[in-house]
Amino acid sequence: MPFPRLAPFIRSTSAVLFRQNRIRGILAATAATALLLSPYRSDRALVGALAGLTAYAAFVGASTLWLVHRQRASIPLMSVHGAADVTVMFIVARALPMAAES
Repeated sequence: MPFPRLAPFIRSTSAVLFRQNRIRGILAATAATALLLSPYRSDRALVGALAGLTAYAAFVGASTLWLVHRQRASIPLMSVHGAADVTVMFIVARALPMAAES
């Protein structure tokens, strides 16, 4: 059921999500670089974190293509982005366990 009154809001939401996806891509690349250069990581955790960051970047890329073609952002899509953002933060944080100082 279309809502013509919401069309400007949906277009603006789509534009905001499109801009945020560019930032998400930059942050994912920065996090991957930081993990690769960090002395505080384990190799096992690094593999998991890089796999998670790769999946996150693939999701962001696919959703950006979807936004370009459809020019609309639905509430479920925005919700999945929020959940993916939180998940990737936990993945990166888990890959950097700090050694306890004695």
